[in-house]
Amino acid sequence: MLRTELYFGAIEPAAWERFLAEEVTPRFPDGLSWYDVNGQWRGPSGKPEKLPSRILLLIHADNAANREALAEIGALFLARYGMAVLKVSSPVTASDPDWTDDRVKNRQLAP
Repeated sequence: MLRTELYFGAIEPAAWERFLAEEVTPRFPDGLSWYDVNGQWRGPSGKPEKLPSRILLLIHADNAANREALAEIGALFLARYGMAVLKVSSPVTASDPDWTDDRVKNRQLAP
């Protein structure tokens, strides 16, 4: 299992809801979390620039289908909004009785 965080530049709330509904949820229908954050990066001038951001958090199996889905989400966001998406993944052990029962038939969680 992996915990993946995708870092997005903030877009209008209605556009974010649409992007989640049209692009993210169909690829990861079994669950996700997201939250608004304040970010900072080094801009072209070399000085720190503040940027409102959103982090999308997913727990998922490390398989080809999920890797492809994550790449698609990043590419679609870049094409639509002109902002790259940072992806950070790390292995985790996740436990939830419902997930354990559903894991065999669950595309997001099955190895």
